[in-house]
Amino acid sequence: MYFALDKRNPGDFFCRGGRGGSLPPTPLPKKINLARRLLAKKSLALVVKADTVTSKMIEDLKIETLRRIEEVYQKFETHYQRNFVRPVINFDLKGNRSGAAYFYSNLIRLNANLLLDYKKEFIQRTPGHEVAHLVARFVYGAAIKSHGPEWQFAMRVIEQKPERCHSFIVKTKNIYHCNCEQIHYVSTRMHNQSLRGDITMTCRVCKNKLIWEKILPAN
Repeated sequence: MYFALDKRNPGDFFCRGGRGGSLPPTPLPKKINLARRLLAKKSLALVVKADTVTSKMIEDLKIETLRRIEEVYQKFETHYQRNFVRPVINFDLKGNRSGAAYFYSNLIRLNANLLLDYKKEFIQRTPGHEVAHLVARFVYGAAIKSHGPEWQFAMRVIEQKPERCHSFIVKTKNIYHCNCEQIHYVSTRMHNQSLRGDITMTCRVCKNKLIWEKILPAN
């Protein structure tokens, strides 16, 4: 005996006979079908609740990020004894970058996915890094190098280590491996370039070629 989905009324199960199929399809008791519908509604409610919790969390993190940005600007204004126009802040950045600063449009874009993954660490590192880019160019001129001495000095003003790149792990669906058994997450753009043979990616530690998880030889 086994259960089969009723195609005429999705959501209902029927009880059928054994392999011979000698028994005619018999609807399960209404209580069982009702219980199944209630279970489906409950599962949907849990999904909606989880999405609501995540949305509330990301909004709270965005508010904290904006507070951090204002705190950084106040430190810069105290040090340089001048006012700075606050930038537009967007949380729409995707991919491997945690943030990006655009001097001519006075805009900062931040990666909401990394903000959600790393929370406090992201807030303490990325906003200040990007604000320092804008402030350094406002003070020393737009022609300075992105991570040159002027930007490094601005980072020290806000008591942050002038690190050029972040160390956040950006998880993607494109997983690669190497000989030292590290897991490498690769962006879709680089993944497609690798499949076409346009680029060859290597591990920075073992210096061996990265192999896409789906074409690894079976053990």
